[in-house]
Amino acid sequence: MDFNRFFIRLRGIYKKLRYTYRLNSFYLYNGPGPSILGRFLNLIFSQVLLVLVTYIWFLSRLRGPRAALLLTIVLTVLLNLAYWLKRKEQIRKKGALRRRDLARDYTLDRLIKMGSEEFKWQILRLVLKIPGSSNIKVKDRYLETRIKGRKIAIAYYNDRFSEDLSPKLLSSFVNKIKAAGYEEAIFLTTGLYSEKSRDYVNRINRLKLRLLDKQDMLDLMEGLEMLADEDLIDGLVKKRIEQAGPDFARIRKEILRPRRTRTYLGYALFFTLASLVINSFKLYYLIFAGLFILLALVSWFRSRIGPRPASKGFSLIDDLLA
Repeated sequence: MDFNRFFIRLRGIYKKLRYTYRLNSFYLYNGPGPSILGRFLNLIFSQVLLVLVTYIWFLSRLRGPRAALLLTIVLTVLLNLAYWLKRKEQIRKKGALRRRDLARDYTLDRLIKMGSEEFKWQILRLVLKIPGSSNIKVKDRYLETRIKGRKIAIAYYNDRFSEDLSPKLLSSFVNKIKAAGYEEAIFLTTGLYSEKSRDYVNRINRLKLRLLDKQDMLDLMEGLEMLADEDLIDGLVKKRIEQAGPDFARIRKEILRPRRTRTYLGYALFFTLASLVINSFKLYYLIFAGLFILLALVSWFRSRIGPRPASKGFSLIDDLLA
């Protein structure tokens, strides 16, 4: 047997499983989420608690321990199956939302960074994809098109500095297209409209003007399938996962976090009580209890020697500057 090839294959399987876990964590928590070790400890605790409570309940209602143990196993398997099926559905739904948000953020960032000519042709491409659009003409800072026979002027403004669109800019466009004889128009922007701009549009006579801000524009592009494609989204997801940092650093930070001292003590107490109730697993429960007591001591000791902020005000300033 080629052990070198075996270990290479084993390492590949581990990397694939680790990436799948981190991918699911990103979909569920929109970030790195708990470490693998943290999830493992929580899984052990929850499974032991479930088995212990279920076994004691069945044992109080049945005559023999074998029947109670068998029913405990069956119920535990069914509950775990239901939980993982529900979790799988959550990952699917939240994963779709995370990927959609990434595609929209990437597309908006790319639009904002475009030059004036590139942005104009991007809007032209968008108008070409609108169903029923025809006879498109490029005018002075706006486009003319016919949608289902109606002549419409489409203006566009790339808000590169995150400033609300002013009524003055809208007024200049409205006067221009009114003079050209338009009765219907659309104004697209990668930014937002101020309340004054919306109030101005409501007071316009003899012109139906529709304002589309960055979210409306992204909705339109999404409906026309103009957002980032799936391969690009995969790359964005992978980049976000890699930004979480190495697993070991996250695990060490999570395990030694001072606020986990009470949690470890709670786990230790639970396994100690479990060793008194179920004698067949007493040794294993005592080992787990000892490990959690050790972790509690380490995290408590680390909190004692760790640096503290000088005052509450200093901590607030640090939080604001972080």
